[in-house]
Amino acid sequence: MIDQIRGQKSGTSVWWVGQDSWIIKSGDLVIATDLFLENSGRIAPAPITPEEVAGIIDIEFITHSHGDHFEEYTSKILNEKSSCLFVMPESCLEEAKRINIPENRIIVARPREPFEVKGIKVSPLRAIHGNANFAIYYDANLLDCGYLLTIGGKTFLQPGDTYLLEDHLFIKKIDVLFVSPTEHNMYIDPSVLLINALDPEFIFPQHHSTVAVTEENRFWAKGYPDEVKLRLSQSLKNRYHILKPGDKMVIIPDTRYKYLGASACASKCHNNNDNGFQYSSWKKSLHSESYNDLGTKKALRYCKEAGINENPRQCGTCLKCHITAYGVDSASLSDTYKKEDGVTCEACHKGEFITKTFLPNETDCLKCHNNSVHKVSSFDFKEKCAKISHPRLKTKTDSDSLSQGRQAKF
Repeated sequence: MIDQIRGQKSGTSVWWVGQDSWIIKSGDLVIATDLFLENSGRIAPAPITPEEVAGIIDIEFITHSHGDHFEEYTSKILNEKSSCLFVMPESCLEEAKRINIPENRIIVARPREPFEVKGIKVSPLRAIHGNANFAIYYDANLLDCGYLLTIGGKTFLQPGDTYLLEDHLFIKKIDVLFVSPTEHNMYIDPSVLLINALDPEFIFPQHHSTVAVTEENRFWAKGYPDEVKLRLSQSLKNRYHILKPGDKMVIIPDTRYKYLGASACASKCHNNNDNGFQYSSWKKSLHSESYNDLGTKKALRYCKEAGINENPRQCGTCLKCHITAYGVDSASLSDTYKKEDGVTCEACHKGEFITKTFLPNETDCLKCHNNSVHKVSSFDFKEKCAKISHPRLKTKTDSDSLSQGRQAKF
């Protein structure tokens, strides 16, 4: 799970950790709600550790002071090993003081008093805690909060532990709804009522399948996500997602280019007569053997002469020019990408530009074809381009594109 979170560089996704614990990443920003990661109280170990979370988190939103929402073990580690902010209601301040969270890292949330933090619009909502037998909790704290969050242009509603309130029904637009169908929260019918009223794009039941259920804790540990789903229209069922701890759901897709590899170019368009059998031309070139060359005695000799004492196939100095997409995180590599393909189509034709294919210029080539490692003769751009040329039949569209600059179709 931590690798998924770190690997996502754009877009917005959510990960369920169990109970009301969610991790939301939007761009580079990582927030969480009600982190409950202490394994002794869980059916199965949490899919991420507090130490891992501490390395990525910017803000934790806490709804109330109960141990499966403002959990001491996790909070201490976040306090000690991260610099994250803690957004919490006044009802949590005593506990925060007890575990030594400094005041300058706490933002106090008060129901119906909106604010903004790190670019997130935060509207705290009232949350009135329930209890067994569908009763309002005798010790319910009227300072507890739910949160309406606007992140990356999407609105998220985390009600916290609460019965259904008009505060929830008055909300005009929700993209992502977290709902707790337990006896001490909204249970089944009120959850359905809320879902129908808000008509969210994504619906995620929470507060279920995390803690072992007993007769004593059934009213808060047992959730009814399937029973809620049965009562929804087909349209809402399609948007209702029962996740398992550790599962991810993409809210806004990652729009970065994904490197496909040479075989994908061949299978799509670029190995037929109309396109000049471009893949076959590349396959016969030295570019296609550039990774394999790193396993030769010649490569070891070059490294020795350059003062490099690493395996060429594991050396960044070598790989950055002998394969395509060196250093790119795994999220930007498709299943068809293979480093063994060497220097592929996307290295020269600017794979990162999604809508256009580009012709390389001399500056592009000189990033690798220079004397930084190899002692080679001067690089003649025109001569080398002619040697690896693989044109297709020209069309009027190509001529128009070339007349406008470097953009061209291949």
